[in-house]
Amino acid sequence: MAKFTAGSLGGNGYDLRNIDLQFLADYDNGDYSGNRLRFFDDDQNYTEFSVSGLVYSGTPGTGSFAVTSGTINAIAVVTGNVKVLDVADADFSAKTLFDLYAAANYQGVLNYILAGSDAITGSNAADYLLGLAGADTIMGGYGIDTILGGVGNDKLFGGYGADRIEGGNGGDLLNGGNGEDKLFGGLRADKLYGGAGNDGVYGGEGTDTLDGGAGNDLLQGGVGGDQFVFKTGYGIDRIADFQDGIDKVNLKGVSSIANFADLQEHMAQVGASVEIDFDGGDVLKIADTTIAELDKGDFLL
Repeated sequence: MAKFTAGSLGGNGYDLRNIDLQFLADYDNGDYSGNRLRFFDDDQNYTEFSVSGLVYSGTPGTGSFAVTSGTINAIAVVTGNVKVLDVADADFSAKTLFDLYAAANYQGVLNYILAGSDAITGSNAADYLLGLAGADTIMGGYGIDTILGGVGNDKLFGGYGADRIEGGNGGDLLNGGNGEDKLFGGLRADKLYGGAGNDGVYGGEGTDTLDGGAGNDLLQGGVGGDQFVFKTGYGIDRIADFQDGIDKVNLKGVSSIANFADLQEHMAQVGASVEIDFDGGDVLKIADTTIAELDKGDFLL
C-alpha cells in the first residue's frame, strides 16, 4: 500500500492527477546518485525518486534516458522549497513507469501509480484526490476538496470544508465530515454519512444507506432498496425519492418515538410531502408521498 500525502503551496492544494509525470519534461536537469533519481531546476524545485536496483542507459532528463530495471520506493515533488507531494511505501517498477512516460502515455502512468490499495491524505487547502483502482482510503483534510474513489471498496473522508465525494464502482464508505458536502455513492451498495453541515447525500445505484448527520440535509437514494437514517439532533432533513415498499426509514436513533402508533401522531400532510415533527427542531420530510401510503413496514423503529 503506497501512502500519498499532499502539501499546499501558496494556499493552493494538490491535484493528484498531476502525478502523471508530464511535468518532468519541464525540468532543466537530471541526475542519478546514491539511489536517488532526480529531475530538477534547482534545490528548491525538483522531483526525486528513491530507487533500488536501478539499471538505465543514457542521461536522466534527456531523450536518451531509458530504464532497464529497478524498483521505485518513494517519490517527492518539491516546488518552491515546499513538498507538495510525498509518496512513501511504494513498490513501482521503474521500467514500467518510465516506459509509459517515454511513450507519452500519461494516463497510463496515472493508472499504474494509483493501481493499488492506497492511503491518500490531502493538504490544508483545496485538493483533487482520486484513488482509481484498489480499496483506497482517502482523507481530504481541510479545504474544499474533490475526492473520487474509483474502482474498489473505498473509504473516503472529506474532513473540514464543503467537499465533493464520489464513490465510483465499489461498495464504498463516504463521510463528509464538517461542512456543506455533496456525496455521491456510485454503482454499488454504499454507506454515506453527511456529517455536520447542510449536506446533499445521493446514493446512486445499489442498496445504499444514507445518513445526513447533523444539519438540514437532502437525501436521495436513487436506484435500489435504500435505507434513510434519521436520529435525534439531526435537524430538518428531506428524503427526495422515497420508494414505498422498497426503501426503509431508520428511526431507531430517535429517542422520542416508541412505536408506529406514536410515530403516526407526529405525521402531517403538507402539500405533496409527509412531514414528521419529532419536536425539539427535528423534522423529517418525505417528498411525493402521503400518510395513507406509509405503514409500519416502511420504518425501522
